[in-house]
Amino acid sequence: MNRKLRSHALAASLVLAVPLLPACSSTPTQESAGQFIDSSVLTAKVKSALAEDPMTDALEIGVETYKGKVQLSGFVDDTRQKLRAEQVARRVDGVVGVDNGLVVQPRSQSVGEYVDDATLTARVKARIAEDPRLNPFVIGVETQRGVVQLSGFVDDRSTRTLATRVASNTPGIKGVRNSLALKPAS
Repeated sequence: MNRKLRSHALAASLVLAVPLLPACSSTPTQESAGQFIDSSVLTAKVKSALAEDPMTDALEIGVETYKGKVQLSGFVDDTRQKLRAEQVARRVDGVVGVDNGLVVQPRSQSVGEYVDDATLTARVKARIAEDPRLNPFVIGVETQRGVVQLSGFVDDRSTRTLATRVASNTPGIKGVRNSLALKPAS
């Protein structure tokens, strides 16, 4: 029951956040207002489905959606969880494809390691926000054991490369896994 309540609260918060975000006309690398809302609703549906599934940990799985294509990111304990999350996402009505960027890395972390990772995540996010060529609102950052994962949808390869460089040059980073996907053309 707690899991179901959590999934509904998560879905509701995502849907309520949609009107607060900017929307504009559609281009090959930009969604129209309607497409943006559709992507936000689809993201909420996928997060809700992951939260309801007993084999997946929705709080550890990032979900981004662009024109029906879903990207999963984050760290999971084993390959079974990675594959299960992809299956759950594919079954959601409206999903046209899934890019499974989940990284298998067991999470037996001490409190100190967790705090270190949270600090590194904040540093990388701040450096991305400081660079005028990068949009911090479309680049997700997660860290586990000093390895940073970048996720989301970007316009071009140069943005992917720049984001990797910015993250890699952040002190304390042991490695960067770039799961940024290029926005699919219409």
